[in-house]
Amino acid sequence: MKNIIHPILLAFGLAVLGTLAQVSIAKPYKSAEIFTADAELYGKYVFRVQAAKGSGVISNFFLWKDGSELSDVFWEEVDIEIFGKNNGTSWQSNIITGLGDRITSEQVHTAPESFADSYHTFTIEWTPGQVRWLVDDQLVRQTVGDQADDLTNPAQARFNFWPPTSESWVGAFDDSILPLHMFVNWIEYYSWNGDGFDFTWRDDFDSFNTVRWQTADWTFAENRADFTPLNVTTRDGYLVLTLSAEGNEGYTGTPPLDTPVNSSSSSSSSSSSSSSNSSSSSTSSSSSSSSSSSSSSGGNACVCNWYGSIYPMCVNQTVGWGWENSASCIGVTTCNNQSGNGGPQNCSSSSSSSSSNGSTSSSSTSSSSSSSSSSSSSSSSSSYGGNGCEVFNHYPNWTAKDWAGGAYNHANAGDQMIYSGNLYQANWYTNSIPGSDASWQFLRSCN
Repeated sequence: MKNIIHPILLAFGLAVLGTLAQVSIAKPYKSAEIFTADAELYGKYVFRVQAAKGSGVISNFFLWKDGSELSDVFWEEVDIEIFGKNNGTSWQSNIITGLGDRITSEQVHTAPESFADSYHTFTIEWTPGQVRWLVDDQLVRQTVGDQADDLTNPAQARFNFWPPTSESWVGAFDDSILPLHMFVNWIEYYSWNGDGFDFTWRDDFDSFNTVRWQTADWTFAENRADFTPLNVTTRDGYLVLTLSAEGNEGYTGTPPLDTPVNSSSSSSSSSSSSSSNSSSSSTSSSSSSSSSSSSSSGGNACVCNWYGSIYPMCVNQTVGWGWENSASCIGVTTCNNQSGNGGPQNCSSSSSSSSSNGSTSSSSTSSSSSSSSSSSSSSSSSSYGGNGCEVFNHYPNWTAKDWAGGAYNHANAGDQMIYSGNLYQANWYTNSIPGSDASWQFLRSCN
């Protein structure tokens, strides 16, 4: 094992990397880390992960300027760290910068469900002077200026999984629960072009790409384990990072499938959707058509195949990701617009369109209750009927929320909206009028 100085986030969430001592005696535990061979300046990283559950461990993704641990190098790091303690329901965001005395800005975020019981989508969006963290397409934290202004150098993307020595930070460690595993289904990288993000690459981990990724083979004082390539595995289209006792390295099991919705929960979601549409009929005439289209599916829930993973289709929005019936859902337009072979399943073209119209009208009614009536929105939609524009929201009936319980108040990258008879697509997070600035691109006229 080579001697190296390596970054680590220390106790109490303070990311302070220590100077590594000479590694002469192997530690009793083995863990894993991978990192990109190339470093990128800015971009968006999106990945699907099921973290490990158990006190004393953390499952991480972070952006790291190589050499930051050196005393004469300015530190630059952005973190997502998922705690295994407390049933795996919390994670920490952080930016670490500085020379000598380092500045940290850690924040702990708690979710209503465990990140270790199913897969979740985490996102870091890094642009000049700004960092945003999203979970399941919901904005959790945003830093503009301040430390984000100091992130000016290319950074590697890194996954690691290990047991810190600081019990006050991650909880007490009990090796009787070993081995533990962190599972990653896929990761996507979008480069920053100065105005928005461009899709650059995606890794489904059908194999381990040694051109893109490298593996760690070192340790540091604050880690109970040694990183070893033996605990990095790709199996059945998943990356597996393992924490094990020495002598029990590797993974021979079957990764949990990234299928957060089974047939029974899909059926429940369909039933709830129908109920939701019925209740909205008092304010939106189009809900009846949505209800009828739901019932016409014959009990087979309309779902989305999202890059091989099955999600329920959202009822209350047509684009982006949402949270309905205690589960993540996806808008029909976003489902249709993905690349690859995915798309709606068990959905006739009429039911998908009708469901979308019902969602749009319901959103219109809710958003415009204080300024305009749902009937005007309905007539506006019908005026574009037959040209494919009828499934999109009309400004200012936004498509996305800042958090699951919040109001629809913006559009995310890729969301499409109609304004003044024209269809626009958002280049990134925006709440400006469609077509009014560089955050939007014109797609076509709906007249």
